[in-house]
Amino acid sequence: MTQLIRMVAWTGMLLMFHYPVVADEASTIGMLDLAAVAQQADEKRLPILLLFLEDDCEDCTKIMEEFILPMQRSGEYTDKVLVRIVNIETDRVRDFTGKVIAMDSFVDRYNLELTPSVAIVNAQGDELAAVISGMGNVDFYASSLDEAIDLGLNSVRKEHEKFHH
Repeated sequence: MTQLIRMVAWTGMLLMFHYPVVADEASTIGMLDLAAVAQQADEKRLPILLLFLEDDCEDCTKIMEEFILPMQRSGEYTDKVLVRIVNIETDRVRDFTGKVIAMDSFVDRYNLELTPSVAIVNAQGDELAAVISGMGNVDFYASSLDEAIDLGLNSVRKEHEKFHH
């Protein structure tokens, strides 16, 4: 139970700092708005790290505690990636095109087999690196995450140069 409370607190903290509140419809207030995130990613020429998690998931908590929160606190990733948390137990999400869809439909796009999973995507939601599924070997997790972020960042910057030069 304390693990669930911690996860809710972290998710709330991340929501407060990262998710703009959508005020156009009462039914979408607080909904994850990936269209707004996509706009930020496009403007900053950054990939998006989507951390897919669910409640009562010990590995999800571990990834949040040992990797995602320290990444955000360090400031070292500010110019490398936008991080968003996707709780797969919520009902709906505003996708990269601005369409409100069922969370199941959104998750199916990335062929996720388990939580936690990390997808590095561009502003259109296209995968830029292989999805990191599960916790795997914790000793190699940070390097796998960094490698995926670097691959995503290089891909986004190359794509931008191709269309703007």
